[in-house]
Amino acid sequence: MSQANTGRQNSSIIRAFVMAQQSIELKKAGAGFKDPGLQAKQRKEKVEARKTGTKKKKEKSFSQNLSKAEAFRNMDDHRIPLDDLIKRLETSKDKGLSQTKATDLNRQLGDNVLSERKGTPWYVKLFHELTGFFSLLLWGGGILCFIAYALNTEDPSNLYLGIVLIAIVLITGIVTFLQNSKSEAIMESFKNMIPPKTKVTRDGELKSIEATKLVPGDIVTVKMGDKIPADIRMLSAKEMKVDNSSLTGES
Repeated sequence: MSQANTGRQNSSIIRAFVMAQQSIELKKAGAGFKDPGLQAKQRKEKVEARKTGTKKKKEKSFSQNLSKAEAFRNMDDHRIPLDDLIKRLETSKDKGLSQTKATDLNRQLGDNVLSERKGTPWYVKLFHELTGFFSLLLWGGGILCFIAYALNTEDPSNLYLGIVLIAIVLITGIVTFLQNSKSEAIMESFKNMIPPKTKVTRDGELKSIEATKLVPGDIVTVKMGDKIPADIRMLSAKEMKVDNSSLTGES
């Protein structure tokens, strides 16, 4: 009897252990399969958070561009009295900036260079010119003409009309692309207008520095034949003439 009772007790202990282990395994398996509704909710929250972050970035970029445009529109350095401008830039008409202050301004504002935009590949620009709204209408008309000719090959007028429409789209797009490329090449050539060296007055001495190191408040000396290194305001001049043909297109 004692052996039989011992066998039953061992069996019940083993059964309880197996059931507990199965319960643990079921809980682990259940943890890997979440509620579909909960998963959909979490995915929706992630998408909304991503959209909110993108929206905030766009709003921040827009506000920065707007502030820059507003600052440029309100720029009055060329209109205010000269004494007020000298005080604003904390410089001196005779001594110019100190080398230390000029170095700090260059570190804070950056080099005197034209800002560059990320270039777009030429094939993307050409594709854009060939897929404008009016161009898409002509593409659609040309395709319809080819379909009409395929249905009735006895009348070649639809074929001719389709070829003419496609040719108009191609010629117009290519001509516009070439014109825009020429304009962009002219804008790129403006980078070469900045001279490599220029003369400035710093610490009361006339020095020759790299034009990229100019900062607001520098007193620049320009002689005949020199290129203008930056946007400057004339303090004094003798028989000065400026060639604006590269900007106006005049010969």
